Amino acid sequence: MQGVRKIREGRKQAFTLVELLVVITIIGILIALLLPAVQAAREAARRAQCQNNLKQIALALLNYEQTMKCLPPAITRIGGETGPWDGSVLRENWVICILPHLEQIGLYNSFQRGVPISDPVHASLRGTQLSVMMCPSDPYNRQMCSLSGGNWARGNYGANMLNSWAGDTNGWNNNLQRGLMDVNRAISLSEIRDGTSHTIMIAELRAGLVPTDRRGTWAMAMCGASGVCHHGCNYVVRPNSCSFGDDDLANCDQAVQDAGRDLMQRNCMGCFNPSGGSVCSQAAPRSCHTGGVFVAFADGSVHFISDFIETGAQYQPGFDPAPEKFLTWQRLIASSDGYPIDASKVQ
Repeated sequence: MQGVRKIREGRKQAFTLVELLVVITIIGILIALLLPAVQAAREAARRAQCQNNLKQIALALLNYEQTMKCLPPAITRIGGETGPWDGSVLRENWVICILPHLEQIGLYNSFQRGVPISDPVHASLRGTQLSVMMCPSDPYNRQMCSLSGGNWARGNYGANMLNSWAGDTNGWNNNLQRGLMDVNRAISLSEIRDGTSHTIMIAELRAGLVPTDRRGTWAMAMCGASGVCHHGCNYVVRPNSCSFGDDDLANCDQAVQDAGRDLMQRNCMGCFNPSGGSVCSQAAPRSCHTGGVFVAFADGSVHFISDFIETGAQYQPGFDPAPEKFLTWQRLIASSDGYPIDASKVQ
């Protein structure tokens, strides 16, 4: 008996079921506490990468301007600033113009001048994914856009065009509406009367949720694809504007059919196509970052602009120049409005 007792006393006690459940519960609580912190750290890293992308693009634009004495046109269109917007008349956009300054000289030289970017000869080129053009927070920027010949790689940054539709000469000549780059025209830094540190040059865009949504497409020369326009008026008066019809988008009906209205609404990516045509006439800056969008000013600095930035009530047609209606957001868009900007409100 004494030998048996010693054997029993020498055995290790196993965990009881209750003890095991307590340990599992504690581990689960620790994971639940740590997971949000891990996710927040990952998003912080993605935000930093997006901010760095904008910085590199802004520097490339400034280098281009120093060389050419003018910023590149947002859109190059054969036959003038207005008219049909089918792919046959659209050539290189501002992104293609600055490729040599983004260390993409080989890609730049491969594009054939005088040939539409939608031409099959450019299919593989426009399908090149450029990491510097992609915000890592956007979950939809890895799928190609299938419109206008297909195989268009995505991009998350657009030129600040003008506070009117692309190619609007009256809007471009209006100091309250002109941004920096438009169809077949752009300004030099010396023409920015409001100061380069008070004028948006590039803003974030979101990639379309489905292949038939052309928004966020780096080589496509259209508002919404690689530029923002009408983005401080006509009911779109702030970043990440969330009314369903805020973006006037060619092929909108097809995009809604493919994505579903509910998915678009949940992502604040609704669209509208009043004429049923091929023109993209309005697109707001958008991002997947909580609370706002990153923009690069014309001095190369990068800022995070809140969704709740001070905005004025501006509706087309016509602009009301009253200071109480032309506020911080509109003043950042226009390059020569002449209004002062309170730095404390640029957030």
